[in-house]
Amino acid sequence: MRQLLRLSLLLFFTTTFSLSLAAQEICDNGIDDDADGLVDIRDTTDCSCNLEPNVESIFPNPSFENFDGNEDGCTSSQTGGLPDGPGQVDCLVGWIKASDGTTDSWNAFTYSGNPPFWPVSIPQPLPSGSGVAGFWSGVMDRNDFDRNGRQRSFTREYFAACLKDGGGLTAGEPYRLAINVGYAEESFFPAGPEPVAPQDSGRVSSPPVAPLAIYGIRRCDQVRFEGRECVENSDAPGWEKITDFTVTGTPGSWTAATVDFTPSTSYEAIAIGANCDDNLFEDRPSWRHYYFVDDIRINTVENFETFENGGFTPGPVSVQGESICDDNIVLTGTAAPGAGYQWYKDGVAIVGATNQSYRVVPGLDIDGDYQLRTTVAAGCVISDPVTIQRPIIPANVIRDSFALCSDQTSVVISAASNFAANYEWSDGSTGRRFEVFEPGNYAVTISTACERTIEEYSVIRDGVPNFEIVTEGQDCYDPNNPTTFTVITNWDIGFFFVFAVFDDGSSDFIGAVEAAPLTIDVLPSPLIRFEAAFDCGDPIIREIDLRDLSPTFTEDITPISCRNTDGSISLTPDFTEMATYQWIDPGGDTLVGETSLSLSVTEPGIYTLVTTTEAGCENNTLHRVTQQATTVNLSAEVPVLTCANPEDTIRISTDDPGPITYRWFNPDGEEIPGATTANLPVTEEGSYRLEVSYGVSCTQRSNYNVTFDEVAINFTDNDPSVDCLNPSTELVVSTDFGGDLSYSWLDPDLMVIPGATDLTLPVVAAGNYTLVYTLNGGCTRERVFTVRQENQQVTFTPSLPDLDCSSPTGELSVTTSFTEPATFQWFGPDGDAIAGANSLSLNVLEPGNYRLETTLAGGCVERETFTVGFTDNFSAAVSISSSDCEDVHELGAIPTLGSAPYQYSWRDTFGVEITTNESAAGLASGVYDLLIRDGAGCEDLVRTTVDSVIGLRLDSVVPFAICTETGGVLATNVSGGTSPYVYGLENETGGLDSDVAVAAAGDYVVTVADANGCTVTSEMVTLRRPTEFEIEIGEDRLLKIGEPLEIRTLTAPPADQIPGLRLNWFSSGDTLSCRGCLDPIAVPTGQTTYILTATSNEGCFASDTLRIAVDTRSPAFFPTAFSPNADGVNDTYEVFPGIGYDAVDYLRIYNRWGALVYEYEPGQPGWDGRINGELAGAGTYAYISGLRRLDGELIEFSGTMMLMR
Repeated sequence: MRQLLRLSLLLFFTTTFSLSLAAQEICDNGIDDDADGLVDIRDTTDCSCNLEPNVESIFPNPSFENFDGNEDGCTSSQTGGLPDGPGQVDCLVGWIKASDGTTDSWNAFTYSGNPPFWPVSIPQPLPSGSGVAGFWSGVMDRNDFDRNGRQRSFTREYFAACLKDGGGLTAGEPYRLAINVGYAEESFFPAGPEPVAPQDSGRVSSPPVAPLAIYGIRRCDQVRFEGRECVENSDAPGWEKITDFTVTGTPGSWTAATVDFTPSTSYEAIAIGANCDDNLFEDRPSWRHYYFVDDIRINTVENFETFENGGFTPGPVSVQGESICDDNIVLTGTAAPGAGYQWYKDGVAIVGATNQSYRVVPGLDIDGDYQLRTTVAAGCVISDPVTIQRPIIPANVIRDSFALCSDQTSVVISAASNFAANYEWSDGSTGRRFEVFEPGNYAVTISTACERTIEEYSVIRDGVPNFEIVTEGQDCYDPNNPTTFTVITNWDIGFFFVFAVFDDGSSDFIGAVEAAPLTIDVLPSPLIRFEAAFDCGDPIIREIDLRDLSPTFTEDITPISCRNTDGSISLTPDFTEMATYQWIDPGGDTLVGETSLSLSVTEPGIYTLVTTTEAGCENNTLHRVTQQATTVNLSAEVPVLTCANPEDTIRISTDDPGPITYRWFNPDGEEIPGATTANLPVTEEGSYRLEVSYGVSCTQRSNYNVTFDEVAINFTDNDPSVDCLNPSTELVVSTDFGGDLSYSWLDPDLMVIPGATDLTLPVVAAGNYTLVYTLNGGCTRERVFTVRQENQQVTFTPSLPDLDCSSPTGELSVTTSFTEPATFQWFGPDGDAIAGANSLSLNVLEPGNYRLETTLAGGCVERETFTVGFTDNFSAAVSISSSDCEDVHELGAIPTLGSAPYQYSWRDTFGVEITTNESAAGLASGVYDLLIRDGAGCEDLVRTTVDSVIGLRLDSVVPFAICTETGGVLATNVSGGTSPYVYGLENETGGLDSDVAVAAAGDYVVTVADANGCTVTSEMVTLRRPTEFEIEIGEDRLLKIGEPLEIRTLTAPPADQIPGLRLNWFSSGDTLSCRGCLDPIAVPTGQTTYILTATSNEGCFASDTLRIAVDTRSPAFFPTAFSPNADGVNDTYEVFPGIGYDAVDYLRIYNRWGALVYEYEPGQPGWDGRINGELAGAGTYAYISGLRRLDGELIEFSGTMMLMR
């Protein structure tokens, strides 16, 4: 009977306490509960969540967590493309370095700052995951030079992405960009080879206002553009600015921002970077502006605003940590009231990681994707993964070999890449560079925050690298055939620049060959040049002509000559494989039947041989047949013409048997009609061309220069001149020529002067006179002589009047330096002659330029201009008279240095005339202009600012009733006026207290007066009695430990009828769900007193106290038997604490001999009936267990139970 009872109890316990055991994954225990091979949140069938972590971004990889070394352009030396140096944004999946700058991808655990030329650190904590991006918004480096030695100045960088799944921005659709911008701490770097003052050193910083822009790119294949300048100043087809925006922040922090925009055009890609704001530039020789960005999301405004997540948006997981070995790597999710948290690594729950933040333990097993599962009332959400990966020190950070050249005393050793690390050289120095003076073998220790390695290298005297370049993909040159170039060498040269070289000697850069082969899809030229900088001497240059891969020939060509009309081409192939041939003439026509390697030709030109090899490669070779020139021997007699012999003949003779034809051309290049013989009569000097034709289409050209023997004759004159007082003179010419000459003269109008036939000429006017002389041979020549006009030296000394507003007229008088008779005429400022003004003095009525024309006795006219000025010395002032109690003012005009009568025009700030009186009254404060004109027409404009008089103003009267008294106060607030103020009730004597006391409720009027006697009176104010109230929170209670109690608060009158009711709970322990609500939940763990105080905004107060005693006795259930037979029912032995317990501290099970066979650890499901993996025998076992009560006390239990098989 006892056995049957025991079995019945066992079945009861098995049924009761094992109903929850079923074939379903438990998502936070690190165990594959349903045996489907998927643990915890890897099992998306059982452990998926109903909430989304954030608004989806149409940008790929918005948090920069996904990196891949196979991405185009990725230069990372880390496993999987983990960024480890600048310029690696191409390592990020989906992102593209758009321009030629060094747009960067950084990781929290590989970033060392690359000081001093990059920011020293990433702002902490990172907003989203361990990856961020960064870019320069402006750079000016005095010491930054390109490979051609030119100083480099670039100011903008951009990074871009094609939108996900082939999508894009739709024209006219409103979008929103959400972005986090990071601000670097300020640092400095050397701006030159010599030490400089701090203000002259280079600065790296993030200006507080980041000037950014969003660009749309029409097609994905237009993302890349050349240059380092801003887009608007670059050749960037397909790029269009969508909008500018700014983000403001402080060094060492991040700023989250959103930008709404509507594109007018559809785009396949988007770019972000600095705009073209010229205000970026600093007044220092070198500076760099840098910003970090993280968690970039773009979607429609509608999707952002309608994003529903059960009222909870977790957002990304932030990351704190300087390196992978940092003991303070902390991941933090978004806080939510009452939320539950569980952290996972690679989808498996991390035991005990159940807080909002998780501190990652450094170690070799740290690599993985970390996620946070947050559970709230609306469901659960799983964050995007945070990738943590241990960095490695890549191989060959330092080149294997360096050359110490014969003309060098040392060589500088430095890293071959931008990998961020620390270096310790053989002499103990720790810089990024090391100077070596002798050949030999050396070593350097390279270390990061967590890794260390030693690299060896050699320094070789005048070392010369051995290498070869292997070409694949071309059997014969085809520009559209993809071609791969590989450099094979045992010397660490670095990399070659690759250029396509054209026939005119120009070249285009097409790529670079490094350790990996370079494949070019389209080769623009068959001639390829490889160029690499080398330690000694000139750069290494190698050229490969892909045409050398094509068939070549040795040619034998007979040219066509003037005497021989036939030529020939004969070719011998330089290859042995079979081929077919076809000839094409110079005009591009196929020569039918000409399919051999020999060809007879009758005309000069380039003949093309098309060769088709057995491999199917077709190649064209060009072969030029020239026309060989022959010459005719010509002898010439060229005459010299003289005045005595003005006509003669060019005579040509030759020994050529002919036939020869002749054609002559004159010095102007025109053919001379009828000149077809060997002799040519000539009558003028110049170059004559002879063309002779002979043989078959042969022409020869010769030039013959006929000269004229000129007789040199010198003439001199007496340098004559005339002036107003001496209007006539003689021009006398002499010559040293001894021969006979005849003469005549031409006047300045080139008219013959009658009777002038010798070398003396009377003249009556200045000008150019021409002497015409004739030699005995009849030749006529000319010489020109000048008779100068001398000006009379006359001076004028004026006496100018001083005109001003007081003296508007005066006399202008002049004295002269000559005494000869003269006449005078004055001209006014308008240029007209002044009637009767014929003397050296003039009465002037206005300022301006006055011209005096003086006619001397000889007829010469002298003109002199005199300027009469005017001093406007008129001025005025304005007086201001203001009221004490109102903003009312009067302005008055005060003229000085003027003459009556005066005209006035007062105007307001808009230029509207107010009055024309001497004063303007009744004005408010503001800006006023006075335009005043005196009797002489002088004006002055006076601008006056009238300050506001802030009159006494009653701002408010607020009645306050005193809860414990019958009356109250009227709290009065005033402004303006002049203190002190006197406050009181209407028709009563007041005082200085702004709180006017009244004895009872009622209607009142308050009056206030200031020190100037200005008064203000309030509207009627009503003082009402306050609402008194009581509160009740119930009778004292007894609870079991862990039992919750909702404390219900009763008020009289109801709470919503008590103005401004404020509640505040007090207790001896933190066991209340809220401190300011009506009905909090209390879960006391011991005897606790709760006090509620309540106040209203009318000053009334009430309180009540509640005392709760706690029964700390709490049951716990320990099963008396279990059957670990794998039938899925009651297979484990575990403890079931009651409601008053917080946790199982320990459970130890012993066999009948007292040996410990099982000890509980947190997270285990219970004892499975095995001892060291072996099945335990059936029988009785003892247990000892400690349970931690909610009040912290440990309660120990012991007993026995039965293991049944």
